[in-house]
Amino acid sequence: QIVRDQRPETMTVAAANASGVYDSGDMKNNNHDKIIVAVVEGGGTSFRVAVAELHKNNVEIPPSILHRSSVDSSHDDPSQTLKGCVAFFNTHKPRDGYHALGVATFGPVGLNSSNPQEYG
Repeated sequence: QIVRDQRPETMTVAAANASGVYDSGDMKNNNHDKIIVAVVEGGGTSFRVAVAELHKNNVEIPPSILHRSSVDSSHDDPSQTLKGCVAFFNTHKPRDGYHALGVATFGPVGLNSSNPQEYG
């Protein structure tokens, strides 16, 4: 699914749906009424990061953005960008951890660190 609206609220709903949070049998069988999701939207100049709260038993209630920020990715050091994302999520980490991580990126994503031409 292509999400054209780049508001963090939309990003969070798309990530939550993509991660199966609403459909997860594990989530339905636990004692959590609310689900805490870590969300990343990766782009060429910045990564948007957010922590959202979703209601397990009522998907009609829109998610609440608890925290949000932007991490600079306009440089040539992907590890610096990822460290910024990790620092954000560690700062806002719930006591019981996150229930899911949703990641959205645009364009090709290079995962092979041994290829510096395409990595990042």
